[in-house]
Amino acid sequence: MFMRRRTIVAVALLLAVGPAIASAQPQQQPPPAQPAPPGPPAGAPGQPGIPGLGPQLGRILDRLNLTPEQRTSITTIVAAHKKTSDNDRQQIIKARELLVKQVNAPTFDEGAIRQAAAAVAALDANRAVDSAKFLKEVRGVLSPEQQKQFQEALARPPQPQGAGPGGQAPPRARPPGS
Repeated sequence: MFMRRRTIVAVALLLAVGPAIASAQPQQQPPPAQPAPPGPPAGAPGQPGIPGLGPQLGRILDRLNLTPEQRTSITTIVAAHKKTSDNDRQQIIKARELLVKQVNAPTFDEGAIRQAAAAVAALDANRAVDSAKFLKEVRGVLSPEQQKQFQEALARPPQPQGAGPGGQAPPRARPPGS
């Protein structure tokens, strides 16, 4: 009986004092935000790059020493695909929101979930085809040597842009036993 009472008192004391101890612990601060690189983005007037391209593709094309004519042609290709790409992006966002809504719905409706998932898959397939068409058009502007370099660069995984030396992220440590 005495032991049980002692346990109850200890638990009650922990419940009463625990939150105070926890709040006295130093709060973990989020890591500081990475500062934005100075100057305008690639593709801005007076800057290297082609407006409307993502950073990875922009860096790849910047390494190909494009002629002014090639830059103009690729800028035209980007502009032609931009409206379709923006529209596709908005449709995919809406379709994914609907899928999440169906998955999180309070009542399970397998048919609705499958229909929403199929809509997302169809839009993703269309976007993949549009991306392949875009890259085909860009390749058509490049010389054979540039096409080879372009394909090799596309085949490499994207390089992380981190805070390490030269803008590269530091190498990851391998877990023990790997």
